[in-house]
This record gives sequence, structure tokens and C-alpha cells, in this order.
Amino acid sequence: MNSQLFYNCLKILSVLCMVICCSFLNTYSQNCSVVQINFPSGEDTLFICSTSPPINLMNFASTTTGSYSGQGVQADQVTFDPSTLAGGFYEIAYTDGIDFCTRIVGVISFVIPIEDQYFCKDEKPIGLLKYVEPKIGIFSGYPNSGAVSSLNNTFTPESAGVGPYTITYSIGNVICEQQVTVGNIHFNLSSDNISRCTNEPPINLVHTINNEPNISPAFGNGAFFGGSPAIVNGQFFDPEFAGPGNHYVYYTDGIDTCKQLITVLGFDTFAELSPLPNTKFCAASDPVTLIGNGITNNAGYFSLDGEFLNTGTNGNDFEFIPSDYPDGAYDFIYGYIDVEGDGCQSRDTITLEVSSTIADVSITKNIFCESDGSYPISFSPTGGTISISDPGIVIIDDSKLDIDSSEVGNYTIYYEYIDANLGCSGLDSVQIEIQKGLDINFEFTESNCSNIADQITYIGEAIPENVILTWSIDDYELLPDADSTSFSVDWDYPGNYNLVVKIDSAGCTSNGDVIAFEVAERYEDDCQNRYFIPNVFTPNDDDKNDQFNILGDGVMEMELRVFDRWGNQVFETTDQMNSWDGTYDGSELANGVFFYSAEMVFEDGTSKTEKGTVTLLR
Repeated sequence: MNSQLFYNCLKILSVLCMVICCSFLNTYSQNCSVVQINFPSGEDTLFICSTSPPINLMNFASTTTGSYSGQGVQADQVTFDPSTLAGGFYEIAYTDGIDFCTRIVGVISFVIPIEDQYFCKDEKPIGLLKYVEPKIGIFSGYPNSGAVSSLNNTFTPESAGVGPYTITYSIGNVICEQQVTVGNIHFNLSSDNISRCTNEPPINLVHTINNEPNISPAFGNGAFFGGSPAIVNGQFFDPEFAGPGNHYVYYTDGIDTCKQLITVLGFDTFAELSPLPNTKFCAASDPVTLIGNGITNNAGYFSLDGEFLNTGTNGNDFEFIPSDYPDGAYDFIYGYIDVEGDGCQSRDTITLEVSSTIADVSITKNIFCESDGSYPISFSPTGGTISISDPGIVIIDDSKLDIDSSEVGNYTIYYEYIDANLGCSGLDSVQIEIQKGLDINFEFTESNCSNIADQITYIGEAIPENVILTWSIDDYELLPDADSTSFSVDWDYPGNYNLVVKIDSAGCTSNGDVIAFEVAERYEDDCQNRYFIPNVFTPNDDDKNDQFNILGDGVMEMELRVFDRWGNQVFETTDQMNSWDGTYDGSELANGVFFYSAEMVFEDGTSKTEKGTVTLLR
């Protein structure tokens, strides 16, 4: 409809309205030839922007003694305020007390909300009609008129270019305008309103499914996503974490910001299969019906290995016939499309097994340490017979292994089930190993001097040849040799430390795998009395801690004597390079605790006598 035709229609409507109005005005009659409202250019309709200031209607009246009435006319009966009205057409009347005349005022509402005044540089065209009323005008814009299409009533930010932009909307000679801004950033998903169901995978905000960029500038280096706690790893939107509802996600480079709306759809009905009394079948077992909880016809389906199955009349039930399937396990999927809700799809799965044996014993772990406590074990169907290859293992309530009460060893647990009704039976078994735990223990000896290493010696139970231990202190690995039993450790700082023992699958520990100890304050590097006397040594000819002697380069003279527990001297030397190898008169002494006395003269002329014990371990 062109503007002139529209104006003629308005005139006809005005005449009809006046006829109706006259029936209510007994003392007045419309006579626009006597009492006139003269709009510019002789038009019967005056257009004005809703954002324009109030106007004085007396500027259009033929006399100055009358008054105005109608929507938008203020209490002074002279002023018309367009800001009080929505966009549209309003009738005003002017009367001098005897005659009256009516005309139409068209209020043009062109308002872009503040939250919609910012556009990203690569956004697709934006519809403008939603911002105006009445919808009979023409859009244009500047400085780049090509960014606004009067044919499609759209604004294209990419054509406008980065920076401020003015969009105009005109009816007749009246022009209303709005200011917008195009920012130097881009963030645009596949549509204005991305919809996802809660069970769908996360959305990659950086790239489309075809690996095309959703954003610019590039992610990182100051550019980031925000606006929702459901953003995972900085760039993925997780619908399940977000939950149903509308979620705004923005992308910013610290200066400009673009946002996108993501709608997460929930479920009114989740797909769920009715449970079955048994999921294992003989080939001769009777058919069973899988029943889904769908409430709408043709909204449910069943599938197996990606292929849809023939279902009942409404898609929510499926007859499983065991004889149709070879021995094996089958994952049947029931899917339900929530057509009465948001159209989301959810699934439930049930595993059915056809076998020549219907007995089953299952456990998720087969190797245990003697200190492991208890562990669940399941037998199905219930009502069968349990037997064990050796009575050393204890089973409680047919549902868990009591490791603490069992003996170290290897066992086979058998389960036999006979179903006379189905005409089949079965026997199943599982292997269990309970290992003896190693008694882990260490002794820690400090040198108290920062240039002499401390010593950590393993004094626990002998380690079997097939067991591998790896030892570290916090994050400090002691030695790459896994079977070492003594370590020299240089410390940077005093404090509390943990010795951590890791054991391979061939062994386990009986008293834990973490031993705590404390390292005291160290002496300075230039201390004169730098010596170290071990409190344990292992003369087993493995070239590791085989000798007992006084260590340190600050000792000038020394005398070391060693005694057994009865006070008999078994070793004596005045040579610091001479070490005790754990023998006496050429014979090896047994393991035990020995006493030593060490008299030392240091380089600075001071002397000291040390007495203590040393443990001999072979």
C-alpha cells in the first residue's frame, strides 16, 4: 500500500468516526470549514516521532480560543506529548464550544533497545521491523546507505563497517533515527538462537562442525568466552551442565563484546525401560517384551547395533525372542522423542545375554592384598550353588569376599545354576589371588651437614625377586635402581617429608605405602666438623652400604671401636679409610645391634667423642 492510498483510507476512517462521534455530541457538530485544524502541506494526518519533544497544537488551529482533546493531549488542552503513546494513529479534536473538527496524529515509534544497539562486525542481516510502529515507513542509513535495505527492512553490520552508524525510519517528510555501533569483533553460531537438548554433546564455541571459525579475533591472547558457568575448558558450552533455559554467552577481546543466545531444552519424559527379572536366557527360554515408558504413539523406538527394530503399534514395546539370537550379549537401545515437550530425545539401554549357560559369577578385581578388607562378588541368577577349590577363602552372605579372614593363596570360585523351568543349566567360575603383604619399613639417618648426604635404609621384610618396588620422597626420586635398599639423599631444605612406596601388581604392602619423617636444620657448607656416622649397614656384598665407618672430610684424627652386646670388642681402627665389614676374626657376625665409640679430632683443633648403636643387616 502506497502512502497516498493509506492517507485516503485514514480520511475515510476519520469521517466515519466523526459520524459516530456526532451521535454522542448533542450540542456540537463537526464543521471543519468553520473550526479548522490545518496540518502542514494540507495533510489530514500529522506524523511525529515518539522521541520528539511535545508540540503546541494551537499552531495548527484556525482560532486561539478553543481547546483540544484526545489521547496524547495534555491537561492544558493545548500540548500534545508523543512520548506518552505507543506507535500508532490517534484522533485529536479541536472545538470552540459550538463546532469541532478532528484530525489524525501518527506517532512513529522507532526505538532500538540499548541491549540491541551493539552489533558484531560479521553478523548476518538484522530485521528492523520489530523496532518500529506503524510498519508503513521506509528505512535508510548513513554514512553507508548500502548497509540498510528498504526492500527487506534489514541492517547488515558487515556492510556498515566498524564504528557508529545511524539508521533512519521515515513516513512522509518525518524522519526518526536511532544510533547503533558495529564493533571490531565477531562471534556468530549457526543461528540466532542455538537450541540444544540437555543430553547433547558440548558446543564448540570456537569452530563450527565443519571446522570453520565462529569467532574473530582468534581465541586466546586476551580474547575469551564468558557469561555462563557451563563453559568448559574455556571454549565448550555444556548443555547438561547449563540446564534447561536461556543462556547468554559472550566473546570479548577486552574492548568489544559479542553475545549469542543458547537455549537448552529439557525433558518432560526421559526414556526408561521397565526392568526384567532376568537378563540371561537360554535359547529355549520364552520370549519377553521390552517395554518403554513413552506416552505418545510413534514417539519411541528400539534399535540394536545401529539398526531399528520392528516394534509394537506405538513404538514403545519390543518382543525379544531368545531363539532368534546366537550366544552372546546384546545391547538393546530404547529411544524416546519427547514430542509433547521440547522435542528432545533420550535413550535407555538394557543388555540381554543368550548363552548355553545361564550361571554367572562376576567380580571387577581378581588380585588382592591380605589387608584389603572385603570386596563385592555377585552370583546370578540367585539360588545356585557356590563352591571353592580351597576352603581358605571366606565368602560372606553370598555377596562379598572377606579378604581379612581369608588365607594367602590362589582360589577358583565356582557357581552352578540349574533352571528346571527353562530346561537349561550352567556353570561359571572366576580366579582369585590373595597376596601376602610386605612389611615395609625404613630407617633414616641424618648427617646434619649440608655437604654430606643423609642415608635412608630399607629394614623391612625381604623383597621377593618377582616384586618390583619404586621409591620416591615426595617428588624426589631416590634412585633409578628399583631393588636398591639404601639411598643417599641431599636435601635443600629442612622440613617434613613422605617416603612413598609404589609396588607392582605382583606384590602389595601390609602396613601402608607412605612413611613420614622430618629433616632438621642443616649446618652451613663451611662447617669444620663435617662427619657422619651411619646407624645401619648391610654387608651382603651388593656394593650398597656394605661397610661401617665414619664419613666426613672435616675429621683429621680418629679412633673407632665396635662392641657386641656383651661388651666384647669386635673391631678397632684409627684409619678413617678402614671400614668394618661385619666380621670378627674372619667370621661373619649375625644380624644384631652393636655399640660403637668414636673419638675424633677435627681440622679446627676441636675434638669430640660420639657413642651410639649401629644395626647390622644382611
